[in-house]
Amino acid sequence: MCDSKNSQLEVHISVYKLYIDRIVHEGNLIWSRFKIYLSLNAGAFAAVGLVVKPAADDVSEAHLITFPLIVLISIVGWRLSLAWKQVSLDGSKWQRFITGRIAELENNISLDGVNLYAQIVEEIQGGSNSSGDSKQNLDVVDVNATVATLFVNLWRIIGPSALLIFMIQLVSKFGV
Repeated sequence: MCDSKNSQLEVHISVYKLYIDRIVHEGNLIWSRFKIYLSLNAGAFAAVGLVVKPAADDVSEAHLITFPLIVLISIVGWRLSLAWKQVSLDGSKWQRFITGRIAELENNISLDGVNLYAQIVEEIQGGSNSSGDSKQNLDVVDVNATVATLFVNLWRIIGPSALLIFMIQLVSKFGV
């Protein structure tokens, strides 16, 4: 009986280690995605800046090409940002699932009632500051989703603004 209990404990510990490795890997993926999507959005913003600069110098027919191009870049940037936000939210769901599984496994392998991972999660989620007030904690996924939402909204402003300017330019140029 002792061997089967030890064997079962070893299985629980090995699965626990796999879940811990997975949550660390997921954290690394979250930061990798953040860097990739932030770089892509920064590149799109740079492209808008490169397109706008020549147009600001020459107010002739360049605007007829410039502003539709900005609208196109804005649509691409908006879609990138939406994908970024969705990937962030999906990563959050996966991370919560793994965290729950780790807490379950800790209940099965706890030694003297010590559930280290569960205690860390509890401290992070329901922690309080030195004065006893509860504090709001942002995790990596929250930051990632917030930045993605910021970019979504920036693109939602830039695209329609460029389209409006383009329409005004058309009307003033051709009297349409």
